[in-house]
Amino acid sequence: LDVVKPRLQIAGGGNPLTMGATMLRNEGIASLYAGLSAQYLRAWTYQTARLGAYRSLVDYFTPADGSPTSLAKKAVAGLSAGAFGAFIGNPAELAIVRMQADKTLPEELRRNYRNAADALVRVVRSEGILALWTGSSPTILRAMALNCGA
Repeated sequence: LDVVKPRLQIAGGGNPLTMGATMLRNEGIASLYAGLSAQYLRAWTYQTARLGAYRSLVDYFTPADGSPTSLAKKAVAGLSAGAFGAFIGNPAELAIVRMQADKTLPEELRRNYRNAADALVRVVRSEGILALWTGSSPTILRAMALNCGA
């Protein structure tokens, strides 16, 4: 149901229940699952990178004598791991937004992505590899804030 939020953002606001009902009425139940493959890809890439980076950084910051890692060092590990995870996961985040927003475009402008891989390949072909990190700054900052002190 996370697809309702981007639709509301694109529309400039509104009622989530009304938006969901409109999507169901106009596009069917499948509209609530737009971008699902990209959401799974994001979860796998972001979570794996974030958790792995955090554990590695905490291990790195742990004193050799085995004493506990300081809160400040754990916070740095959390901020850094959040940023790393978001950087790694941003291409999937981009695919989610593109796939969910596609139905809001006029029919002649729709890309009709089949899945996350299709969206990512087509973005790279038409816009270049760096386009996969479009919008990454707010995504990284959000992840850092959410992951601080994890």
